[in-house]
Amino acid sequence: MSNEVMGLKSRDDDQAVALQSVHAHGQLQGPMLRMKLRQVYRNTTEDNLECVYTFPLAWSSVLLGMAVELNGKRMTGTVVEKKEAEATYEKAIQTGDLPVMLERSGKDLYTANLGNILPGDEVVIEIDYAQILRLEGGMLRLSLPTTIAPRYGDEHSQGGLAPHQTAASSPLAEYRLYVSLDIANPLAQGTITSPSHGVQLVKHQNGVTAKLQNKAWLDRDFVLTIHGLKDMAFAMASADATQPGQYTLLTSAVAHWDTTKSAPCEVAHESAGGRLRLHARRQQ
Repeated sequence: MSNEVMGLKSRDDDQAVALQSVHAHGQLQGPMLRMKLRQVYRNTTEDNLECVYTFPLAWSSVLLGMAVELNGKRMTGTVVEKKEAEATYEKAIQTGDLPVMLERSGKDLYTANLGNILPGDEVVIEIDYAQILRLEGGMLRLSLPTTIAPRYGDEHSQGGLAPHQTAASSPLAEYRLYVSLDIANPLAQGTITSPSHGVQLVKHQNGVTAKLQNKAWLDRDFVLTIHGLKDMAFAMASADATQPGQYTLLTSAVAHWDTTKSAPCEVAHESAGGRLRLHARRQQ
């Protein structure tokens, strides 16, 4: 089975709004990945189009935000109840504005509706998401989805997708892909490779920047692996946007025990004065 390529299409007659390029820029600090995708489209038809854009995110990722630029003018959205969003969207369509409505259409799938795209208009869709990668066997694996893989079962009756949220794919389509990933120390000290694409590694003071080495297309997912992290520990803190003065701490460490002596062990933590202390002791 072929995959459905991410794209923007007309809601009424399935006309394509030509995809010009996709730019992905990410920051990897320890197991935390922050990714920003910018996809540039142009209405090359002679019609005023209302379009639907369905796109995937990486597994277990969290959508942080979405913005749309029309001919250089940037628009951001707010979260409202679904019925209110639909009513506002339809009203904006009738008045000739450019409304954008984003909804979750399936597991790790989102659909955006964009109205009143005029001939020659250039639309940039910007997606910002975060993902915590899993350290397994001393390796981190990053995957950037560029296709919507077929799901088991019927995509409409079982998958919950509306008819306008799916489309036939074209294996002949050539959409340019640009990827740049900043990998911070100490993670950058690992062995960085890509089994899917050729990558160029540029070392700098804060780590390594990985870029695509040659021309790439949206014909397969971009995968990057970092090996040699078996004994590496990570820690990062971030301010809580909803609770001033509060912080969230993310840590990852490997514990080494004396395997020559067998005894139960307990691990506890305590917080005092804004500091977190971990204690590990062997029970006698």
